[in-house]
Amino acid sequence: MRGDAARKSDGGTGLGLTIARHIADKHGGRLTLESSAGEELTRFVLTLPKRMTL
Repeated sequence: MRGDAARKSDGGTGLGLTIARHIADKHGGRLTLESSAGEELTRFVLTLPKRMTL
């Protein structure tokens, strides 16, 4: 995995969404985004299945 060079100016490596997507895939979840035209912010939502206890 490599970080996004455009994101490095803020001190981050740009790996956060890649890691979140990997976690979602491994646990049967999903990663979605919510954005509206004209808005500057985008919401990323990580949804994981509820763990069943016996």
